[in-house]
Parts: sequence; C-alpha cells; structure tokens
Amino acid sequence: MQFKNILGFVLILFLSIVIIGCDSERTKPKDIKSISQDTIIDSNFSWTELQQKFELHYRNVQDSVDASFQNQWQNQTLINVDYYSFDGKIHKGQLLCNRSVQEELKAVFKDLYNLKFPIQSVMPISEFDFDDQKSMRANNTSCFDFRVKVMGNGWSKHAQGMALDLNPMQNPYIHPQKTEPFPNQSEMTTGRIRKEEEMGKKVIDIFKKYGWKWGGNWRSSKDYMHFEK
Repeated sequence: MQFKNILGFVLILFLSIVIIGCDSERTKPKDIKSISQDTIIDSNFSWTELQQKFELHYRNVQDSVDASFQNQWQNQTLINVDYYSFDGKIHKGQLLCNRSVQEELKAVFKDLYNLKFPIQSVMPISEFDFDDQKSMRANNTSCFDFRVKVMGNGWSKHAQGMALDLNPMQNPYIHPQKTEPFPNQSEMTTGRIRKEEEMGKKVIDIFKKYGWKWGGNWRSSKDYMHFEK
C-alpha cells in the first residue's frame, strides 16, 4: 500500500513537470531567433511620433511652405530596414519615403544587406534638426527631406520622398560651383559608390534593377550619393 502511494506521488510529480514545461514553451517568444540580439537600433520611431515632429516643425514656417509640406506628407510612409554598418554589425534603421516606392526600397535594402554593403546609419532627417547638411556630415542615409534642389529651382525629389542619399561622406555631390558635404572624400573607400569599382557597380545595379537612377551618371555635376525614381 505504501509502495502504491509513493508510486502515485512520483507519477503526479512527473506529470506536473511535463505540464509546466509545456506551458513555458508556449509562453516563450517564438521569434527570439528572428531578431538578432546583436542588432543595433539606430532608429525606432512610431509613425505618430514622427508625424508630430514634422508637423510641428513645418507649422512654424511660412503658411505656403506648410501647405506644400502637407501635400507631400500625406504621401509618405515609414519603413524599417536592416543593414551592415561600418562596425561590421547589423543595424536597424528607418526611412521616410513615398508610399509608391516603399516596396522597392525594402527590396533594395534587402539586396544591400545580402551584399553586406556598409551603411553608416539610416535615420529620419528630423534627428538632425531637419538640416540636410547635418545629416550629410553625420554620414546619414535618408530619403524624405522637404527641401529645394541644391543647385537649381524647385523642390527636390527628396521633398516627394522619391530620392535617397546613401553614405554622403563617401559619395559627395560635386558641381563646378559647389561640393557637399566636403571636397576631400576620395580616400574614403568603405561604403563608396563608383561604377569603376566592383562593390559600387553592384550597388548601382541593385538600384537600377528597381528602376532607380544614379546621380553619378549626371553630366554637368556628379551626385554619387543620390538615387532617385
């Protein structure tokens, strides 16, 4: 009789352990391996957070500019992108871009990720006080930036969220009258885009595959960082 009681207790204890183990497996996050613990977060805003920042900023400028901004802002969306940065680690950033090209840009960044092309950072222009110069000097990659063309009249393609500047420090804008962000980038080879170089040509071909044009092919000036649709 005593043996049966002991056996029954052991059986109940065993079943309890099994049940608890099953419950813990059910509650364990299933996507833990899909998010690398080594991923560095460069940008992690919600759409609402960015909308508040942008609308507050442009509300404080001229009414005509604010109206033009609102016309373009309604066409924008926020996407998350993964990339290898200059430290060799995987980073997560965010792009504000036109809704019509969001899937193309997701595909572009997936291809750049697979290529392991290094990108310094990908953050909205709001994190640089809405200042394109600050963003470029930080070597930041961005898309939507409500501004006029650097040389010429009218709004830039960035104001539509239809252009991307990639690693500006390695890929400057060169014009007979102006060079941005700095004139001495020739020695910065990591993250550089030149069609004469193997890695650069692969990057250009990736964008070309999705119908994006490269500013490095312009005649009167060269905008090595610039891709547009």
